[in-house]
Amino acid sequence: MSRPLPTTPHGPRRRRRPDGARRLLLACPRVAPDYELGALRVLMKPHDWTRGAIEHRAPLQVLPAGAGAVVTHVRDAVARRLGVEPPVYFPEAGDFLFVAEFSESETDAARALAVALSRKLAGVWLTVDRLFVRDGRFFRRERGFKLNLVEATNVHLKRDVRARLKDLV
Repeated sequence: MSRPLPTTPHGPRRRRRPDGARRLLLACPRVAPDYELGALRVLMKPHDWTRGAIEHRAPLQVLPAGAGAVVTHVRDAVARRLGVEPPVYFPEAGDFLFVAEFSESETDAARALAVALSRKLAGVWLTVDRLFVRDGRFFRRERGFKLNLVEATNVHLKRDVRARLKDLV
């Protein structure tokens, strides 16, 4: 007996964008990622031990005074040393406090700027593509559908990039 046709037909995969058209975002989210994932965990599994991650915390990140000047200064220093000058936007409303756009070929520069900014803005979470950065360390979501942030031990800055940014990172 032959099998029936599937009820949900799957078409061809989506085409990739032309070379270099994919954009990476370096952003500072308004809601801290560890708080957001903790809130999802509490909603999905409401136990006393899961509630502690968000119970007495404010969800919004607060940038220190003069953070805009720090961001532009660090961006200019990285631009001089690496030759990549991304535009940085400070939106009044939305999901992010500031956003910088990079092309896919500038991944190393985006990570370098994220590490330099996270060292200058201590305690503030940044995101680069699917990675999270805090205090100069990279984090990612634990594999699968788990809602934990774990340190990304296989993500590093290249040796030549670290050498050019020696006093910033």
